[in-house]
Amino acid sequence: MNLEQCAPAVLEALIRQKRTWVYPWIGILFGIAVGILIGHPLSMLAHDYYNSIISGAPFDIRGALSHSFHWHMWPMTLIFAGFGGIVWGFIGFILQRLRENRLRLDAAHQELQRQARYLNTYLMVSSMVAQCLDLHELLEAVLNVIMETVSAEGASVLLLDEDQANFRFYSIEGPAKQCLMAVTFPADKGIAGSILQAQRSEVINDVQRDPRFFRRFDSEYGLVTQNLIAIPLTAGEEKIGVMEVLNKSGGEPFTDEERLLLDSIAEEIAFAIRNARIFEYVINSYCKQRQGQTSCKGCKRPLRSWTPCVKYLEKSL
Repeated sequence: MNLEQCAPAVLEALIRQKRTWVYPWIGILFGIAVGILIGHPLSMLAHDYYNSIISGAPFDIRGALSHSFHWHMWPMTLIFAGFGGIVWGFIGFILQRLRENRLRLDAAHQELQRQARYLNTYLMVSSMVAQCLDLHELLEAVLNVIMETVSAEGASVLLLDEDQANFRFYSIEGPAKQCLMAVTFPADKGIAGSILQAQRSEVINDVQRDPRFFRRFDSEYGLVTQNLIAIPLTAGEEKIGVMEVLNKSGGEPFTDEERLLLDSIAEEIAFAIRNARIFEYVINSYCKQRQGQTSCKGCKRPLRSWTPCVKYLEKSL
Protein backbone atom coordinates (compact mmCIF):
# COMPACT_ATOMS: atom_id res chain seq x y z
CA MET A 1 0.00 0.00 0.00
CA ASN A 2 1.48 3.35 -1.05
CA LEU A 3 1.21 6.66 0.79
CA GLU A 4 -1.85 7.88 -1.12
CA GLN A 5 -3.71 4.66 -0.25
CA CYS A 6 -2.50 4.51 3.35
CA ALA A 7 -3.58 8.00 4.47
CA PRO A 8 -7.29 7.63 3.54
CA ALA A 9 -7.36 4.23 5.27
CA VAL A 10 -5.99 5.78 8.46
CA LEU A 11 -8.53 8.61 8.24
CA GLU A 12 -11.40 6.16 7.72
CA ALA A 13 -10.32 4.16 10.78
CA LEU A 14 -10.28 7.35 12.82
CA ILE A 15 -13.72 8.33 11.48
CA ARG A 16 -15.15 5.06 12.73
CA GLN A 17 -13.71 5.80 16.18
CA LYS A 18 -15.11 9.38 16.07
CA ARG A 19 -11.70 10.89 16.92
CA THR A 20 -12.20 14.00 14.85
CA TRP A 21 -9.50 16.03 16.62
CA VAL A 22 -6.76 14.12 14.77
CA TYR A 23 -7.96 15.11 11.30
CA PRO A 24 -5.85 18.33 11.06
CA TRP A 25 -2.76 16.54 12.38
CA ILE A 26 -3.14 13.68 9.93
CA GLY A 27 -3.62 16.27 7.20
CA ILE A 28 -0.43 18.12 8.20
CA LEU A 29 1.66 14.94 8.30
CA PHE A 30 0.21 13.75 5.03
CA GLY A 31 0.81 17.15 3.42
CA ILE A 32 4.44 17.24 4.59
CA ALA A 33 5.03 13.75 3.21
CA VAL A 34 3.40 14.66 -0.11
CA GLY A 35 5.42 17.88 -0.32
CA ILE A 36 8.71 16.10 0.30
CA LEU A 37 8.16 12.90 -1.70
CA ILE A 38 6.02 14.19 -4.57
CA GLY A 39 5.74 17.97 -4.71
CA HIS A 40 9.43 18.85 -4.70
CA PRO A 41 10.53 16.12 -7.18
CA LEU A 42 7.76 17.13 -9.59
CA SER A 43 8.83 20.76 -9.41
CA MET A 44 12.44 19.76 -10.19
CA LEU A 45 11.27 17.68 -13.14
CA ALA A 46 9.29 20.64 -14.48
CA HIS A 47 12.24 23.00 -13.94
CA ASP A 48 14.77 20.73 -15.70
CA TYR A 49 12.34 20.02 -18.54
CA TYR A 50 11.87 23.75 -19.10
CA ASN A 51 15.64 24.30 -19.12
CA SER A 52 16.12 21.47 -21.61
CA ILE A 53 13.64 23.11 -23.96
CA ILE A 54 15.35 26.51 -23.69
CA SER A 55 18.90 25.19 -23.98
CA GLY A 56 18.22 22.34 -26.36
CA ALA A 57 20.00 19.91 -24.04
CA PRO A 58 18.53 16.42 -23.55
CA PHE A 59 16.13 16.01 -20.66
CA ASP A 60 17.55 13.75 -17.90
CA ILE A 61 14.71 12.44 -15.72
CA ARG A 62 16.95 10.38 -13.43
CA GLY A 63 19.28 13.30 -12.90
CA ALA A 64 16.40 15.64 -12.08
CA LEU A 65 15.00 13.24 -9.48
CA SER A 66 18.34 12.61 -7.81
CA HIS A 67 19.05 16.35 -7.82
CA SER A 68 15.78 17.07 -6.02
CA PHE A 69 16.94 15.01 -3.02
CA HIS A 70 20.46 16.43 -2.88
CA TRP A 71 21.41 17.91 0.53
CA HIS A 72 21.85 21.44 -0.80
CA MET A 73 18.18 21.45 -1.89
CA TRP A 74 16.89 21.28 1.71
CA PRO A 75 15.50 24.87 1.70
CA MET A 76 13.23 24.02 -1.25
CA THR A 77 12.30 20.74 0.41
CA LEU A 78 11.24 22.59 3.56
CA ILE A 79 9.21 25.06 1.51
CA PHE A 80 7.30 22.29 -0.24
CA ALA A 81 6.87 20.37 3.02
CA GLY A 82 5.50 23.46 4.77
CA PHE A 83 3.18 24.29 1.89
CA GLY A 84 1.88 20.72 1.76
CA GLY A 85 1.41 20.66 5.53
CA ILE A 86 -0.57 23.92 5.50
CA VAL A 87 -2.82 22.88 2.61
CA TRP A 88 -3.57 19.39 3.89
CA GLY A 89 -3.82 20.59 7.48
CA PHE A 90 -6.54 23.01 6.39
CA ILE A 91 -8.30 20.21 4.51
CA GLY A 92 -8.08 18.07 7.65
CA PHE A 93 -9.58 20.92 9.70
CA ILE A 94 -12.51 21.19 7.27
CA LEU A 95 -13.02 17.42 7.45
CA GLN A 96 -12.96 17.63 11.24
CA ARG A 97 -15.74 20.23 11.27
CA LEU A 98 -17.80 18.30 8.73
CA ARG A 99 -17.46 15.07 10.66
CA GLU A 100 -18.34 16.72 13.99
CA ASN A 101 -21.44 18.26 12.43
CA ARG A 102 -22.38 14.89 10.97
CA LEU A 103 -21.99 13.21 14.35
CA ARG A 104 -24.15 15.87 16.00
CA LEU A 105 -26.82 15.49 13.32
CA ASP A 106 -26.78 11.71 13.66
CA ALA A 107 -27.12 11.97 17.44
CA ALA A 108 -29.98 14.47 17.11
CA HIS A 109 -31.72 12.23 14.55
CA GLN A 110 -31.41 9.18 16.80
CA GLU A 111 -32.71 11.15 19.78
CA LEU A 112 -35.64 12.41 17.70
CA GLN A 113 -36.47 8.89 16.58
CA ARG A 114 -36.29 7.62 20.16
CA GLN A 115 -38.52 10.41 21.46
CA ALA A 116 -41.01 9.80 18.65
CA ARG A 117 -41.08 6.09 19.50
CA TYR A 118 -41.61 6.86 23.18
CA LEU A 119 -44.40 9.32 22.41
CA ASN A 120 -46.07 6.80 20.13
CA THR A 121 -45.87 4.18 22.88
CA TYR A 122 -47.42 6.53 25.43
CA LEU A 123 -50.25 7.47 23.07
CA MET A 124 -50.85 3.80 22.27
CA VAL A 125 -51.07 2.91 25.97
CA SER A 126 -53.39 5.85 26.64
CA SER A 127 -55.64 4.67 23.82
CA MET A 128 -55.68 1.14 25.25
CA VAL A 129 -56.59 2.42 28.70
CA ALA A 130 -59.46 4.46 27.27
CA GLN A 131 -60.91 1.64 25.18
CA CYS A 132 -60.25 -1.62 27.04
CA LEU A 133 -62.67 -2.77 29.76
CA ASP A 134 -60.96 -5.99 30.80
CA LEU A 135 -58.02 -5.27 33.13
CA HIS A 136 -56.14 -8.50 32.43
CA GLU A 137 -56.43 -7.94 28.70
CA LEU A 138 -55.30 -4.32 29.09
CA LEU A 139 -52.23 -5.12 31.18
CA GLU A 140 -51.19 -7.95 28.89
CA ALA A 141 -51.29 -5.62 25.88
CA VAL A 142 -49.54 -2.77 27.70
CA LEU A 143 -46.72 -4.97 29.00
CA ASN A 144 -46.08 -6.37 25.53
CA VAL A 145 -45.93 -2.85 24.06
CA ILE A 146 -43.51 -1.78 26.80
CA MET A 147 -41.27 -4.81 26.26
CA GLU A 148 -41.08 -4.10 22.54
CA THR A 149 -40.35 -0.40 23.05
CA VAL A 150 -37.51 -0.79 25.56
CA SER A 151 -36.28 -4.17 24.20
CA ALA A 152 -36.93 -6.05 27.44
CA GLU A 153 -37.33 -9.79 27.87
CA GLY A 154 -39.98 -9.63 30.59
CA ALA A 155 -42.38 -7.36 32.45
CA SER A 156 -44.82 -7.72 35.31
CA VAL A 157 -47.39 -5.86 37.39
CA LEU A 158 -47.47 -6.61 41.12
CA LEU A 159 -50.55 -5.47 43.04
CA LEU A 160 -51.04 -5.01 46.76
CA ASP A 161 -53.74 -7.07 48.44
CA GLU A 162 -56.59 -5.46 50.38
CA ASP A 163 -54.55 -5.38 53.58
CA GLN A 164 -51.54 -4.00 51.68
CA ALA A 165 -49.44 -6.69 53.35
CA ASN A 166 -48.51 -8.75 50.29
CA PHE A 167 -47.70 -8.36 46.62
CA ARG A 168 -49.36 -10.59 44.05
CA PHE A 169 -48.16 -11.08 40.50
CA TYR A 170 -51.29 -9.91 38.71
CA SER A 171 -49.97 -9.77 35.14
CA ILE A 172 -46.73 -11.19 33.73
CA GLU A 173 -45.22 -11.32 30.25
CA GLY A 174 -42.02 -13.16 29.41
CA PRO A 175 -40.31 -16.38 30.55
CA ALA A 176 -41.68 -16.17 34.11
CA LYS A 177 -45.34 -15.98 33.06
CA GLN A 178 -46.24 -19.61 33.75
CA CYS A 179 -44.41 -20.02 37.05
CA LEU A 180 -45.06 -16.70 38.82
CA MET A 181 -48.67 -15.90 37.96
CA ALA A 182 -50.67 -15.28 41.17
CA VAL A 183 -47.60 -15.91 43.36
CA THR A 184 -47.51 -13.70 46.47
CA PHE A 185 -44.75 -12.39 48.72
CA PRO A 186 -44.51 -9.82 51.55
CA ALA A 187 -44.92 -6.21 50.46
CA ASP A 188 -41.90 -5.12 52.48
CA LYS A 189 -39.54 -7.51 50.69
CA GLY A 190 -37.38 -7.10 47.62
CA ILE A 191 -36.77 -4.21 45.30
CA ALA A 192 -40.52 -3.88 44.70
CA GLY A 193 -41.18 -3.25 48.38
CA SER A 194 -38.39 -0.68 48.57
CA ILE A 195 -39.60 1.12 45.44
CA LEU A 196 -43.21 1.30 46.62
CA GLN A 197 -42.15 2.54 50.04
CA ALA A 198 -39.88 5.25 48.58
CA GLN A 199 -42.44 6.16 45.89
CA ARG A 200 -39.63 6.62 43.40
CA SER A 201 -38.83 4.70 40.21
CA GLU A 202 -35.36 3.28 39.80
CA VAL A 203 -33.07 1.73 37.19
CA ILE A 204 -30.98 -1.15 38.54
CA ASN A 205 -28.50 -2.49 36.01
CA ASP A 206 -26.77 -4.98 38.34
CA VAL A 207 -29.60 -6.66 40.20
CA GLN A 208 -27.52 -9.54 41.55
CA ARG A 209 -25.40 -7.15 43.60
CA ASP A 210 -28.33 -5.21 44.99
CA PRO A 211 -28.90 -6.19 48.66
CA ARG A 212 -32.65 -5.53 48.29
CA PHE A 213 -33.06 -8.17 45.59
CA PHE A 214 -35.49 -10.94 46.62
CA ARG A 215 -33.68 -14.04 45.32
CA ARG A 216 -36.40 -16.56 46.08
CA PHE A 217 -37.94 -16.61 42.62
CA ASP A 218 -34.65 -16.86 40.74
CA SER A 219 -33.51 -19.77 42.91
CA GLU A 220 -36.85 -21.62 42.97
CA TYR A 221 -37.80 -21.29 39.30
CA GLY A 222 -34.38 -21.11 37.62
CA LEU A 223 -34.80 -17.51 36.51
CA VAL A 224 -31.91 -15.09 35.95
CA THR A 225 -32.62 -11.43 36.64
CA GLN A 226 -29.82 -9.23 35.31
CA ASN A 227 -31.27 -5.72 35.32
CA LEU A 228 -34.63 -4.05 35.73
CA ILE A 229 -36.64 -0.87 35.93
CA ALA A 230 -39.06 -0.71 38.87
CA ILE A 231 -41.85 1.88 38.93
CA PRO A 232 -44.36 2.42 41.74
CA LEU A 233 -48.03 2.37 40.75
CA THR A 234 -49.93 5.07 42.60
CA ALA A 235 -53.28 6.70 41.87
CA GLY A 236 -53.19 9.98 43.71
CA GLU A 237 -52.29 9.06 47.29
CA GLU A 238 -53.38 5.44 46.90
CA LYS A 239 -50.64 2.83 46.60
CA ILE A 240 -51.60 0.27 43.97
CA GLY A 241 -48.48 -1.81 43.39
CA VAL A 242 -45.29 -1.91 41.33
CA MET A 243 -44.50 -2.42 37.65
CA GLU A 244 -41.19 -4.07 36.75
CA VAL A 245 -39.50 -4.39 33.37
CA LEU A 246 -36.69 -6.93 33.36
CA ASN A 247 -33.60 -7.98 31.41
CA LYS A 248 -32.71 -5.66 28.55
CA SER A 249 -32.10 -7.65 25.37
CA GLY A 250 -28.47 -8.20 24.42
CA GLY A 251 -27.24 -7.52 27.94
CA GLU A 252 -27.49 -3.76 27.43
CA PRO A 253 -28.26 -1.47 30.39
CA PHE A 254 -31.57 0.29 30.86
CA THR A 255 -31.50 4.10 30.63
CA ASP A 256 -33.06 6.98 32.53
CA GLU A 257 -34.96 7.97 29.36
CA GLU A 258 -36.67 4.57 29.41
CA ARG A 259 -37.41 4.99 33.11
CA LEU A 260 -39.08 8.36 32.48
CA LEU A 261 -41.22 6.81 29.75
CA LEU A 262 -42.32 4.04 32.10
CA ASP A 263 -43.07 6.61 34.80
CA SER A 264 -45.65 8.25 32.54
CA ILE A 265 -47.12 4.90 31.49
CA ALA A 266 -47.28 3.70 35.11
CA GLU A 267 -49.50 6.63 36.02
CA GLU A 268 -51.97 5.63 33.30
CA ILE A 269 -51.89 2.01 34.44
CA ALA A 270 -52.38 2.89 38.10
CA PHE A 271 -55.52 4.90 37.41
CA ALA A 272 -56.79 2.17 35.08
CA ILE A 273 -56.38 -0.38 37.87
CA ARG A 274 -58.13 1.87 40.38
CA ASN A 275 -60.99 2.51 37.95
CA ALA A 276 -61.29 -1.22 37.31
CA ARG A 277 -61.60 -1.83 41.04
CA ILE A 278 -64.24 0.85 41.34
CA PHE A 279 -66.09 -0.68 38.41
CA GLU A 280 -65.90 -4.08 40.08
CA TYR A 281 -67.32 -2.56 43.25
CA VAL A 282 -70.19 -1.03 41.27
CA ILE A 283 -70.93 -4.39 39.67
CA ASN A 284 -70.88 -6.11 43.06
CA SER A 285 -73.01 -3.49 44.79
CA TYR A 286 -75.46 -2.53 42.02
CA CYS A 287 -75.50 -5.17 39.34
CA LYS A 288 -75.05 -8.25 41.49
CA GLN A 289 -77.18 -7.26 44.45
CA ARG A 290 -80.00 -5.49 42.61
CA GLN A 291 -80.09 -7.39 39.33
CA GLY A 292 -78.36 -10.67 40.07
CA GLN A 293 -75.73 -9.97 37.40
CA THR A 294 -72.04 -10.77 37.86
CA SER A 295 -70.87 -9.10 34.65
CA CYS A 296 -71.95 -6.55 32.06
CA LYS A 297 -72.99 -9.25 29.63
CA GLY A 298 -76.76 -9.47 29.38
CA CYS A 299 -77.37 -6.43 31.56
CA LYS A 300 -80.83 -4.98 30.80
CA ARG A 301 -80.63 -1.96 33.09
CA PRO A 302 -77.16 -0.39 32.70
CA LEU A 303 -76.10 2.73 34.55
CA ARG A 304 -76.14 5.13 31.63
CA SER A 305 -74.41 7.80 33.69
CA TRP A 306 -71.52 5.45 34.51
CA THR A 307 -68.72 5.65 31.95
CA PRO A 308 -67.73 1.93 31.93
CA CYS A 309 -71.36 0.95 31.36
CA VAL A 310 -71.66 3.42 28.51
CA LYS A 311 -68.47 2.06 26.96
CA TYR A 312 -69.77 -1.48 27.24
CA LEU A 313 -73.03 -0.48 25.55
CA GLU A 314 -71.13 1.22 22.73
CA LYS A 315 -68.92 -1.83 22.32
CA SER A 316 -71.86 -4.23 22.20
CA LEU A 317 -73.80 -2.25 19.58
